[in-house]
Amino acid sequence: MDVGDLEIHYPVRWQYTLFGRDEGALRAAIDAVLAGRDVTVDLSKRSTRGTYLSLSVELVVRDEDDRTGIWRALAARAEVLYVV
Repeated sequence: MDVGDLEIHYPVRWQYTLFGRDEGALRAAIDAVLAGRDVTVDLSKRSTRGTYLSLSVELVVRDEDDRTGIWRALAARAEVLYVV
């Protein structure tokens, strides 16, 4: 099953996981993209050597355009290596 097969009822709390190298830079990217939104950001994991980390970002998305727009905006940031 892929996301295209899911029926999502909006508004809904949604979680993104961002991967990067610098926690401060990732948090700044989140602040820039999601300014004015009620967002919870938590450190998810850090690599053994501390080279990479992931942050969990949770917020209420209004609709599919909002959900995918946030994903695109986060993924477009240079500080963000990957968004899940």
